[in-house]
Amino acid sequence: MPVKTDTNTGIGAAAADQLSLITGGVEANRITAATVQTTDATQTEIVAIAVASGEGYGFRINIIGTEDSTGDTVFENIFGAIRNQGGTTALVGSSIVDRTDDAGASTWVITVAADDTSDELTVDVTGEAAHTIDWKVSVELLNV
Repeated sequence: MPVKTDTNTGIGAAAADQLSLITGGVEANRITAATVQTTDATQTEIVAIAVASGEGYGFRINIIGTEDSTGDTVFENIFGAIRNQGGTTALVGSSIVDRTDDAGASTWVITVAADDTSDELTVDVTGEAAHTIDWKVSVELLNV
């Protein structure tokens, strides 16, 4: 099971796995970290972050996956924006992805999406059948 929790309402609260920088009583910058382990090629959620109606965030996501037995590693740095306008949550334009990986990790997939049903920014990973991959993600959100 992924280690994830985000109950932040956007005003000065942070879960135990978050660092919040508070300015003038309103949260402007938030960092969330989570981990998960995959052992197959099934898409697995590593983190989901609530996006309240009327809110928008710029995000920077750093995510790494490593298989200890082979040393295969993938790293992605993803920049983008998400907003919830009147209850409709969507990514803003196209996210920018910078990826580096070993040949053995080239089929591993990292997906960032806006979940309009639950009004969340989600990060999912897909590993490889019969391979144990440890994943760690850091998500930095910037809100005006």
